Amino acid sequence: MTHDQTDYAATLCVKDQARYSEKVALCGVDPFELRESDCVRDVNLWPGWMREPSVKEVSSDSVILKTKVNHSQSLNRQPVDSWALCKCDGKVVAAHCTCMAGNGDACSDVAALLFYVEYGVCVRQERSCTDSANSWLPMHIRKLDVRPNIAEMDFTSSTMKKTTIRCRCQCSS
Repeated sequence: MTHDQTDYAATLCVKDQARYSEKVALCGVDPFELRESDCVRDVNLWPGWMREPSVKEVSSDSVILKTKVNHSQSLNRQPVDSWALCKCDGKVVAAHCTCMAGNGDACSDVAALLFYVEYGVCVRQERSCTDSANSWLPMHIRKLDVRPNIAEMDFTSSTMKKTTIRCRCQCSS
């Protein structure tokens, strides 16, 4: 084990330690060792099940996304730590999570982190009705559709209509 591995890496089996070391080498830094002051933390970017999300630029084209993910089935359990190394074009280079499935390079917590980021990007790129002037006001109405007289409207229930149709079919045969 090298000096730059965290206490977390010491808890892994030898095979998982080797894989984790490869992931850390791709990042250039162990995401679990990043300090909060090294990362950007904007609460408005990260609503929902994510806790303490942050992003750290590690090179001109790569970032580390790091967060704690709450358990959806058990609110009393401690959240798991998840991170993903991503290129600026959206390609995921490596990801890891401290959950049971995290050593397999893919788990729902990492997927939640990535979905979370995707949703944030989509919302940021969308235009809301208040982004442009008067878009929420209705257009001026020039023509009204003529509705039938109330006496001509059919207020029969669907059950009654079905019964009437069955009766007609049975009576005609």
